[in-house]
Amino acid sequence: MCKIAALLFILILAPSATAAFLPVHGVSYGDDWPMFHYDPAHTGYTTTKPLATAPTAVWTKPGGFQGVESSPVIVGGVVYVTAQSLYALNESTGEEIWSVDGAGWGANPIVNGDFVYCGGIAYDVSTGAELWSPNPAGARVGQAFADGYLYAQAYNTSFPQVGAGIVALLCLNATTGAQIWRVPTNFAGSDPAVANGILYTGGSDGNLHAFNASTGREIWKYPVRYVQANSLGASPTVYGGMVYTVSIDHNVYALNAMDGTKIWNYTTGAFVESAPAVANGVVYVGSDDGNFYALNATDGTRIWNYTTSGGESSPAVAGDVVYVGGFNGNLYALNASTGSKLWNYTVQSSGFEEMSGLHTSPAVVDGRVYIGSNNYIMVVLEEGSAPTPPPPFSESIIWIILPLFTALAILIVLVYFKKRKPGKNTNV
Repeated sequence: MCKIAALLFILILAPSATAAFLPVHGVSYGDDWPMFHYDPAHTGYTTTKPLATAPTAVWTKPGGFQGVESSPVIVGGVVYVTAQSLYALNESTGEEIWSVDGAGWGANPIVNGDFVYCGGIAYDVSTGAELWSPNPAGARVGQAFADGYLYAQAYNTSFPQVGAGIVALLCLNATTGAQIWRVPTNFAGSDPAVANGILYTGGSDGNLHAFNASTGREIWKYPVRYVQANSLGASPTVYGGMVYTVSIDHNVYALNAMDGTKIWNYTTGAFVESAPAVANGVVYVGSDDGNFYALNATDGTRIWNYTTSGGESSPAVAGDVVYVGGFNGNLYALNASTGSKLWNYTVQSSGFEEMSGLHTSPAVVDGRVYIGSNNYIMVVLEEGSAPTPPPPFSESIIWIILPLFTALAILIVLVYFKKRKPGKNTNV
């Protein structure tokens, strides 16, 4: 009886014990990258095959001076990215499938099922046709998708300026566009992160806000200085019961995700403007002091840093490789454990540095890295390799081919002269 009771006790506790030790990264999209920073919590981490060796460009799509600031999305063999337009591009060739002019310049697209969401508007994933919208085309608002809902801000059409016309935070049925709840706001928000029933968004009012994702009730807010009054702010990241955010006061903050209590902060040498990525207990974040940092996610101690020239590009992590763009137009691939450089690739040509380098964040899918820039709507990188040399020519084959070639040449000459043979002169 004791053995049976013990067995029953183990069987009852096993699910709970297993749940307690489940990986923090609970959402996986396989070899897709469906939204900014990969998942609703914005961890920026994927288990897909990384690109660890020196790359070559598979294809590029020039974009003039459109200034891509959005993160690309890759789903089902299609790349979605916004510049002046929202583009759907063939993942293998870069060929344009469709585009929507003026659709949320700078907004990060989200793809789920039959829908592409951009600037709070739903488009048909196959054709780009607009399906429903609480906003005018071109609205640059933060948005998030989680559990069948689209979270976005309502945009007052009387104020076309970025952020100036924000009037409310919305929760919408992601299929029909039906409004679930609406909370009046007076701030522009970053792309929200959603985890464990809470929505987190950085606002131009200088606060990180936490809302109940089901009701819209504000749970807490924490003062964080963003770049300027109308800035959307960097998107927060949620991991292991904490939410991570950044500030122009030079700090990276870790807050208790439930009540907003500060757990730790790490001070860099300048503004911190990019959203952090978190993987395997490490926070990865760049600073305008020219360094890229790896910090212990629990206590904020520095593990390593690498000089990249700084920038606003938010990092992406695939396996044990972390990717980040710099002010100098270079994309860096670093060993996520040690910070040693694996490779760098110049995405943005010289002459564009005055436009603050790479703003867009990379995406990683099955050994390829996708990133945009001020002069390219999209650059796609994969492992570089020299062209395969032709097989060596065997000497035995030469001695077979040479006589045949000689005989063919003689035959051609004979036929030519036979045709040129003069006939009888009938005029004599």
